[in-house]
Amino acid sequence: MERNNAAPARAFVTGAGGFAGKHLLAHLIAATDWQLYGNVHIRPAPTAAGRELEHLLLVWPRVCEQIASHSRALASMFRNPELVRPVSVIDGVCTISFVDRASAQRSAADSFRGMIEQALTHVLGYPCTLVSITFADEPERQLPGDIAEAAEGRVQWVSCDLTDREQTSLVVEQVKPDYVFHLAAQSNVQQAFKDPAGTVMTNVVGQLHLLDALREHAPGARVMVTCSSEQYGLVQPEHIPIDEETPFRPNNPYAVSKIAQDALALQYYLSYGQEVIRVRPFNHIGPGQTEHFVTAAFARQVALIESGSQEPIIHVGNLEAERDFTDARDMVRAYLLALTQGQPGEVYNIGSGQGRTIQWVLDTLLSMSTAKVEVRQDPSRMRPADIPSLICDPTRFQQQTGWHPEIPVEQTLRDILDYWREKVRNET
Repeated sequence: MERNNAAPARAFVTGAGGFAGKHLLAHLIAATDWQLYGNVHIRPAPTAAGRELEHLLLVWPRVCEQIASHSRALASMFRNPELVRPVSVIDGVCTISFVDRASAQRSAADSFRGMIEQALTHVLGYPCTLVSITFADEPERQLPGDIAEAAEGRVQWVSCDLTDREQTSLVVEQVKPDYVFHLAAQSNVQQAFKDPAGTVMTNVVGQLHLLDALREHAPGARVMVTCSSEQYGLVQPEHIPIDEETPFRPNNPYAVSKIAQDALALQYYLSYGQEVIRVRPFNHIGPGQTEHFVTAAFARQVALIESGSQEPIIHVGNLEAERDFTDARDMVRAYLLALTQGQPGEVYNIGSGQGRTIQWVLDTLLSMSTAKVEVRQDPSRMRPADIPSLICDPTRFQQQTGWHPEIPVEQTLRDILDYWREKVRNET
């Protein structure tokens, strides 16, 4: 891929506010000199006020540019949704939300109130008044560790709903990325059963809009599309470990949506020559993952029991399923290697190559605690259709890039448990 080497490359990360997205940004900050654009999605209510806010979110980078002409420090703060977010704009009255940790900078924002109002008026095209600045208790997104400090000046945050074709096109035109990590997705299998249409809309239509926008505004961009091991579904025993030629046998709507993403990415490579690399990551886990996923759900319950906030009963789903677990910090290293060293048009399975049962995960976490617990099966935690075994054959990817996981799963589980211990302690 040819590009101007006089300036750092631009990398666009969709789903940057999610679990893998945060870890990926942390790795990119440490491992590259790229200018990073993190896409986060704030969906306003479908009302007239919601449409005004949606427009403000879309042009917010231009508001920040206006602010930067007066105060670069203030503009840097306003560009970071971890610190400042527009909440509403109704009839020219704009409300901005600051998270608690930004409260020390409130006086700076107040002193520049007139200038901020001028910037809003200039960009929106009608008189605006900043009448209130509210404060949130907690940021909705927090980068791992102290990476938020390192992100200052390296990450520009962009709000974009990829299911909105026009909005996606405008954002890609603005960013003009050299590299794209497409992570944004509805990835919860149980939610996919509840809302299959919404899952397909988010995962497939969102990717379609992104690839079209890149084809128009950044045709030379190299793109990594994150597919999923769930695509393989009910794998026959003779196909384990699973390589890239294993037939798909999907048994949930999320898997179907990922197969469509996979095929769409290949089609854009074959039809238009877009430099698209597909990856099919197996289960990746680590601190910061929500309790909707099994390792975090177990660790959270252990932490709650240790704190006395939950009765000593752990509720579980299917413990017999076997999965291939990789630390998210190893997985995002693989993503960077896939994008920079992978072959366009190719697909790579990424995983450790070792299978562990969910029972083993639970037993390992319990061995790290002195709490005495009862394990009780919870029907609500059972999938309508589960997959007995998913174990990766990562040979193709390892031969292409030399990647191997470095963090033992036992250490990952300890980090997850410590994360939830701290989180529970702060909440209680």
